[in-house]
Amino acid sequence: MDNRIKNWAAVEKWAEIVGERIAKHTQATHVDTENLFVAVDNPVWQGQLFIMKAQILEKMKHFGITLKDIRFSIQSTPGKKKEDL
Repeated sequence: MDNRIKNWAAVEKWAEIVGERIAKHTQATHVDTENLFVAVDNPVWQGQLFIMKAQILEKMKHFGITLKDIRFSIQSTPGKKKEDL
């Protein structure tokens, strides 16, 4: 449970980790003990992020986040939080 709480920072700091441009097309939604789950607004961004996955995971280490994988899935409006819909 401690790792999951520590790794929750990946959700909270997602925009800071990936930058504003990528954050406009994505939303980190949740974590489990080893994975970050990210909603993406289209397949092109999903493919680009898949290529960038190792870089993103490496950058997360600078925030003390020890996730092993990022799972990207297509959603129609990832930039909007549920309460905004």
